[in-house]
Amino acid sequence: MRTASVDEAIDRGADYSTMALIRASGESGADALDDSLPDPHTSPFLGDPAYLEDGYFRWGVRVDDLGLQQMKDLWADPAAAPTLTWWANVVTDGGHHGGGPRSAMARDSLRQADARLSVFLDHLEGLGVLDDVTVLLTADHGFEGSDPACTGSWKPALDALGLPYRDEGPGLVYLL
Repeated sequence: MRTASVDEAIDRGADYSTMALIRASGESGADALDDSLPDPHTSPFLGDPAYLEDGYFRWGVRVDDLGLQQMKDLWADPAAAPTLTWWANVVTDGGHHGGGPRSAMARDSLRQADARLSVFLDHLEGLGVLDDVTVLLTADHGFEGSDPACTGSWKPALDALGLPYRDEGPGLVYLL
């Protein structure tokens, strides 16, 4: 089984990893491999160029554009594609921190993430493997308190997928 971790710091055991590339460069920190990142002003996903004044948002656009390219490269040949891939997006965090919840900047960052995912899904469809790939979309945090009236379980939705899993508690679901 081949695995990949794109733009995620938790990469232990991954056969391919963005963080491994950074470690191999001998550099460290958010500016590692800065020269390899694309120009955010040319991003086809950027809505409002004024948001690039925010350093974290600007960096997130660059990282996510390169992350999409890494995903397309990993999936250039379905026969050699990873069995499991973790692909993290950064700009959504930058947009929510920079503008706050429900801000125009936050909405722009979400549209960017959606558009990049759409490009990747179109890529998979072009390869003829879209129906053979499972996508699990998660978020790491939000800016608003949770609704205490929302209770329940992921169990019905997970059972409906027909995939083996282990639910270890709030937020810890392992696909087997």
